Amino acid sequence: ASSVMKPPILTQPPVAEAVSAPSVEAISQQAEQMSVSAQAEIPAAAAAPQAPTPPAAPPAPEAADTASKVFGLAVWLSRQLPNLPQMVMQAAEYVDRQVVDEASLQLYRTALEECRRLLALPGMTPLHALAAALEVHLHNPESANAHITAYRKAGGDDVVLLVWLYSRLLERYPQYVPALVARGQLLTEMQQADRAIADFETAMIRETLNAEVLGCLERLYRGKLEQAPNPTIEFKLVKIFLKQNRLDDAISVLQRLVNDPVYEQRALRILGLCFWQKNMYYLAWQKFKQLPVTDDLKDILYRLASDMEAADQLINARYALERILESDFGYRDVEARLKSINQRLKAQQDELDRTKTPASAEILQDSRFVILNEINRGSMGVVYRAHDKVLDEIVAIKVLNDYLCADPQAVQRFKREARAAKRLSHPNIVRIHEFYESSEKKFISMEYIEGRDLKKILLEKSRLSLAEIKKYFMAMCSALQYAHELDVVHRDIKPANVMITSQDTVKVTDFGIAKILRSEDVTRSSSMIMGTPLYMAPEQIEGQPVDGRCDIYSLGIMLYEAIAGRPPFTEGNIEYHHVYTTPPPLPDDVPDALKAIVLKCVEKKPEARFQNPGEVLAALEALQV
Repeated sequence: ASSVMKPPILTQPPVAEAVSAPSVEAISQQAEQMSVSAQAEIPAAAAAPQAPTPPAAPPAPEAADTASKVFGLAVWLSRQLPNLPQMVMQAAEYVDRQVVDEASLQLYRTALEECRRLLALPGMTPLHALAAALEVHLHNPESANAHITAYRKAGGDDVVLLVWLYSRLLERYPQYVPALVARGQLLTEMQQADRAIADFETAMIRETLNAEVLGCLERLYRGKLEQAPNPTIEFKLVKIFLKQNRLDDAISVLQRLVNDPVYEQRALRILGLCFWQKNMYYLAWQKFKQLPVTDDLKDILYRLASDMEAADQLINARYALERILESDFGYRDVEARLKSINQRLKAQQDELDRTKTPASAEILQDSRFVILNEINRGSMGVVYRAHDKVLDEIVAIKVLNDYLCADPQAVQRFKREARAAKRLSHPNIVRIHEFYESSEKKFISMEYIEGRDLKKILLEKSRLSLAEIKKYFMAMCSALQYAHELDVVHRDIKPANVMITSQDTVKVTDFGIAKILRSEDVTRSSSMIMGTPLYMAPEQIEGQPVDGRCDIYSLGIMLYEAIAGRPPFTEGNIEYHHVYTTPPPLPDDVPDALKAIVLKCVEKKPEARFQNPGEVLAALEALQV
């Protein structure tokens, strides 16, 4: 029996279950409720947003120019069709004067019937303009719009006339979307951007997800921003992106808006909601903690803390709950949850403290292994040098931390991965011998390597020579290509997992082991000693499905470090930089061909990278050193 002290049994509330982050639609509604001009009070909670109150429609834009303001339909029509019946021309004159008594309405009805008869004849296209104006006065907006459309389809292109017709229609029906869109497009062509924006914004109030309207507004907003910075327009652009479910584009703009004193709080709030929706809890917390604690923010922090706790990001969950208690000590069950989190953190720390002592080796005292000394420790456990009495050889034993093995499903995943990794037999891959269980401990036996990991080498040398880079990274690519062909993805490529033997041979270690952690757990540096995700691919950070191309990204980050002496992202929000920021330029003395390899490896989108390690190997092999 093992003499290792077991962790205490804790009496605590159940671990919080994950709470769904606010949907993109809910975030969009939050943004819609925020003023785009003067500083406004932060609106209701994100988790259950109220339907936005439709803002008052902006005033309809004036006619496009002076000519349209004084446009005379009767004069225009007499020039286009000089031989029209007198009754039709009289109706056109009445329309110009906007006469609406009963006698004029009867004249309009009679003239409209005549227009319909004449339009059946060839060469009468301009008469659609009068028919449209008559339909407006007779309260038939759909028919009016149909006549304007018919005029345009027949080749009518008099912009002043068209703007005048749509303006007449909108005077009677100011929120008629087809006319707003059509006039907005005409005003855009006439470079009347402000008036076009007013039309499209009014149309968007009526049809919030009209793709045509959103596209036109985006182009107009971008055009305005090209002329001069304008935070009001930028915030409007954020709203467009949210309506289109384009979170990354919204985040990019919001990152600038947080520096504007007028928009800072609104940008921080929406930015936090966006990060939360993308399961980037730490980044969400970083934004929310800069906001004043209001009742709705307490609700947001409470729910965010539940998600972080469920993802085992305990320290950040504790910070969020403590922020609530600072302003409301009796808020819901925050005090009890904090007690539970602190107990879990203490248990984890006790486990780490136990693994730091030689007593952790006692689990193997009655086994085939004799522990000789500790050689390394990391986020997943402790590695010992041991003697295998059965094989009579020196091996490496990795003892996994208890918290990783508490979940039976996680243990089963680990066993599957260990079995898959056992199939790997390659000169540049550390062999895994077997998976073992002893009491409550899980450990694996693997090939022991005399040498140093690449992390230690880079700390000493800072930069590798071009010859070393070519040799080492070609070997890594060979190992990864072999593993990928057997459907084994590493998922945790980093210098600490690359050994350089005393014979200067590359050995990649820990294949498949990383999958014991869920994708969100891999980044949980806040609750355990996982470290900063210096080498993780964007899709891993975002919790997206991964394939072998995530290894290529990590390989590219390592290659960058070997060339430049440091990884590309070491400060600020590392996770954010991996997802959004372009790496800094490499030193000038680096060959262009090598720079191109690095940049292609670290493309943000997997489809833009090398598609397999063999392609990287071929590119490195072609390098002249």
